[in-house]
Amino acid sequence: DEEVSPDAILRTSADETSNTQSGSDGKPVEDYQKMVEVLQQELEQTKKELGTTKKIVFVPVEGEALKKLTAKYPFYVEWKIPKDTYGTANDTVTAAVMNIMLVSKNLSDDVVYDLLEGIYSDKGLETIGASHATAKREIKLETALRGIQGTSVKLHPGAEKFYKDKGILK
Repeated sequence: DEEVSPDAILRTSADETSNTQSGSDGKPVEDYQKMVEVLQQELEQTKKELGTTKKIVFVPVEGEALKKLTAKYPFYVEWKIPKDTYGTANDTVTAAVMNIMLVSKNLSDDVVYDLLEGIYSDKGLETIGASHATAKREIKLETALRGIQGTSVKLHPGAEKFYKDKGILK
């Protein structure tokens, strides 16, 4: 059995000028939507293989332990993994860290603003939602900043303007 690491699934070259990505088979994936589909298929296959060869059991993080964790580290949130996600016997309450996107402070405000416009557009959300059921359910403008709550992460000025324009920030 060949071990597949995340960097083997999707490789990019920082010094390339094109947006060409490669799947784990090494073939170029030039279209973002196609890249999402390739990655989704590979992750689904991995999940299926794991679930058919091993019984999956999650250890819950709940109750007092979860309260202490989120009090000390407010960037953790309570999360429920639905039982049908991985074919487990029960839903599992746990702690999770929300994904955040980091950008260079050297990016122009307009580029960052446009990036967020693209992500939170109907087409952007549709594309992201097609990649994973949780993404479809959870990624929305109203919850965009929950991943940085309780942290010292500062918004890029372009992001700050975007969220103010959308009424998410005052």
